Amino acid sequence: TALRILLNEKTAVLLAVIYKDKVIGMASLQKLISTAEGGPVGLIEDVVIGKDFRGKKIGRAVLSALEKEASDRGYTRLQLLADKKNTAAILFYKRCGWIGTDLINLRKCL
Repeated sequence: TALRILLNEKTAVLLAVIYKDKVIGMASLQKLISTAEGGPVGLIEDVVIGKDFRGKKIGRAVLSALEKEASDRGYTRLQLLADKKNTAAILFYKRCGWIGTDLINLRKCL
């Protein structure tokens, strides 16, 4: 599975939030090389916090931990993707200091 691949990837960080022996949240940080930035940058994915635990600053703590890790690794930029219809998530990211860009995301499945 993808989680196993991430766990075995030396440049990736997989963060799990555990409460009473149960995973209630997670997020991942993956290294990319940006020609625009001239070096390593990070991609944050899979920021998920269980519904019963939202609004308790857990998501903010997860993002802060990944931001610190990226900074410690010398990454010059972080990016993440959010579904444009997920307004709650977008507002959350903006409250955490993330800004929108004029870039669009395209994909092609192989």
